[in-house]
Amino acid sequence: MTYKFAKRSRIVLFAVLVGVLVLASALPAFASDRGPLNGVNGVEGITKASVDQRMPSGADIERRISEVVPAFDERAPSAVSCDVRDSTGTSVTTIPVSHVGDPSNWFYYGSGGAASNTVNFYAFPYSPPGVLTTLFQAFDVSATPTTSIVTPFGIPFWGGDLTSGVWILVTYNDVGGGNYCVFNVVP
Repeated sequence: MTYKFAKRSRIVLFAVLVGVLVLASALPAFASDRGPLNGVNGVEGITKASVDQRMPSGADIERRISEVVPAFDERAPSAVSCDVRDSTGTSVTTIPVSHVGDPSNWFYYGSGGAASNTVNFYAFPYSPPGVLTTLFQAFDVSATPTTSIVTPFGIPFWGGDLTSGVWILVTYNDVGGGNYCVFNVVP
């Protein structure tokens, strides 16, 4: 009797484990049937293949900047410079996504010699929709007006690589100076 009970319990346990594995493997197949999320299918709709990864033209960049930072006039002449730097301080146009514990990347603002009281940094993906829509840093340096700022930032890895691609950094100050630069974020 004890032998039959032990054998049956192993068979039942085996059947339960197989059932759990079958259900667990089927979940991703049913995930796309949940309906759209913000008008986009949560599993198939937002993929790196569906996001336009080409390098934008100057007109495309200006259009996107006016959508995100309407107060910034990218066509106004300015001595302001902006730059993206890696963890060693080297100017780069491509950075990796950030994971916990990774060294920081850096935004750089240079005023071209004119002291300012406030400096703003906006970074945003060129192609929406993104899970990370904007990084924003604002500095009030009115107590000690400055001509340059270097500040850390990171674009986190998110949702199976949804934050990589072409990004735009806009920097501007309170005295009418500003500039932008384009950089790539890679997995």
